[in-house]
Parts: sequence; C-alpha cells; structure tokens
Amino acid sequence: MTSDPISFGIARTTSATCPAGKRPFGGGVKNSPQFNFTFLESYPTATGWNVRASFGGPGPASFTVFVICATA
Repeated sequence: MTSDPISFGIARTTSATCPAGKRPFGGGVKNSPQFNFTFLESYPTATGWNVRASFGGPGPASFTVFVICATA
C-alpha cells in the first residue's frame, strides 16, 4: 500500500492489510532514496502492518508499506 503524498513537516500512518483469513507475520516500509523520510513506527496489527512516517522535504512524496501474510 502506498501512502498518500506527504508534504514537508507532516506525519502520516499508512497500513497494508492481509487478505481475509490470513494474519500478518512480518512487514515493513520502502521509500525512494531521494526522499527524506523519518520512520517513527513500524508495527503489526491484528489484520496487517502499520508504518508512521514524517517527511523532511522537499516533497511531496510517498512511501510504500508491505505486509507478509500467512494462514495461522
């Protein structure tokens, strides 16, 4: 799941969700090296993975959250 574009100085949480019947077993975030993100949190939820990031500019820019899912 790709975040909505974030402007300078803004923090945003973006989530990736597992398909029905699956649970998260891992996850993370990816961004392009030319963008200045600070990743504040990266953690599982009951149904997927959340990442909270703030953006240091110049922007706006987006980041991508991924989740690894499996049947529990």
